[in-house]
Amino acid sequence: MKKETNLELILDNLPFNTWYKNKSGTYIEINKSFQEYTGIPKEAIIGKSDFDIYPMEEAEIYTASDKATILDKGQEFFESMVNGKWKEEYKRAVRDKSGKIIGTTGFSRDITKRKKIEEALKESERSKAVLLSNLPGVAYRCINDKNWTMTFLSDGCFELTGYRPEELVGNKMVPFNDLITDEFKQKTFKKWEMDIAENKKSNDEYVITTKSGETKWVWDQSIGIPDQNGMLTESEGFIMDITERKRAVAAINESEDRFKTIFDSASQTSKKS
Repeated sequence: MKKETNLELILDNLPFNTWYKNKSGTYIEINKSFQEYTGIPKEAIIGKSDFDIYPMEEAEIYTASDKATILDKGQEFFESMVNGKWKEEYKRAVRDKSGKIIGTTGFSRDITKRKKIEEALKESERSKAVLLSNLPGVAYRCINDKNWTMTFLSDGCFELTGYRPEELVGNKMVPFNDLITDEFKQKTFKKWEMDIAENKKSNDEYVITTKSGETKWVWDQSIGIPDQNGMLTESEGFIMDITERKRAVAAINESEDRFKTIFDSASQTSKKS
């Protein structure tokens, strides 16, 4: 008797709806959480089937998973959605001492909140993907090593470098660091290393060589990302093509130099006169 009382205490304090049904689907035992979920007293559930206590649609879901559990002769996880609410069930076939299956037992819980969070995260990821694909540049995440080993590159990578993201991620075809021209490679890496050590945002301009051999000026802004131990093992950043801007600035400087030369020449001629 004491063991039964202890067992009831354990079952009634579980944070799940717990039950035992015979092979015909009749409830033999349930716990307190199950009563609270259905709103029906225990004595009104024992000896009844799912069709006696649930709406038809919900009862059909539970009886179908019972049958699947008995046929598979093992343990099964099921997820279902009824009236806007998600439910997770874990079921297992019950055997007697001879090994014969005599029913099912299991537990269930409401996972609506979790499902909503998962859907919100998926929607967030979809929104980020749309945003990243429309950015006029490349968003990236990389390991803080000498190759700037990329672990993520947005779709803008192809337009900027001529390489598909999957060709650069993990250095599959070529490390991103190899795209930086020799003139800028060492000093850019040293500055980048220093900024990470000081845990500050890094802003850099350098020249890369694309897959087709074209050279481009880029602006790169990144910041170190701490791991679970607080170490800045990775960085996230954004790279933008600034070639046209650099050409425009060079053209302005060239024009100013020409104007200054003409002005200085005219001034000297005037003095001689």
